[in-house]
Amino acid sequence: MKIINASWEERNLGVTCCEVTIEKDDSLLYVQEELSRLSSVQYLVIKVDAPNVEAHFLLAKLGYVFIGANINMFLDVRNYRLSALEQRFNSQIHYRRLSAQEELDRFEAELDKGLFNTDRIYLDPNFTKVRAAHRYKCWIKDEMERGAELFEIAYKEHAIGFFTQKQLDEKTYYPFLAGLYLGNEEKVGLGFSVLAKPIEDVMKRGGRYISTYVSSNNLPIVKLHTQLGFLPNKIYNVFVKHNLGN
Repeated sequence: MKIINASWEERNLGVTCCEVTIEKDDSLLYVQEELSRLSSVQYLVIKVDAPNVEAHFLLAKLGYVFIGANINMFLDVRNYRLSALEQRFNSQIHYRRLSAQEELDRFEAELDKGLFNTDRIYLDPNFTKVRAAHRYKCWIKDEMERGAELFEIAYKEHAIGFFTQKQLDEKTYYPFLAGLYLGNEEKVGLGFSVLAKPIEDVMKRGGRYISTYVSSNNLPIVKLHTQLGFLPNKIYNVFVKHNLGN
């Protein structure tokens, strides 16, 4: 069992937060005892290494709510594939790194429109949509300070989306966030680009693998990963609990 004091979430969400991972060899008694010590934490996020139905029933008994599965997707870039139609569009899609402050401000304005509407924070009635967008802004800023990069995707010179890139080791990369901008008619049929361009970027860098996470609440993006060659590697079922009186 791993317990992380997610202090950054107090800045992001305005509540104290702990993230807990329940592993397959953790006894239910041990899990219950450890969670009881966290009763003063305002927002608890529990990730259960699936399958572990016994832990699911325990969490339900303790008042936790299932909010979705976090699926680790893994790609060997040699297995990357596009359909003939996607290849035709892809030749007209380009990306560039964002770094100037005015570019970053414009990008954050796109996040404010509710870009990630399947995210567990966005879907949680205890948080506002503004808080959800603020959390993503802070997450990206934190990762960029640690060396991650932010890129914008354009089709025929029109910005249609973005992706991030973070190196995990010599051969493995993690595009931890990506998405299409809302309200842009040019983007119809171009959703594949938010995965294709990070993959191509990794290949240019001499990388071999990509490891990333998707939410089960976003079925289209789960399907897109498999279409482009990703395979599911691990699943964490995610439960949350709000201790609103604290």
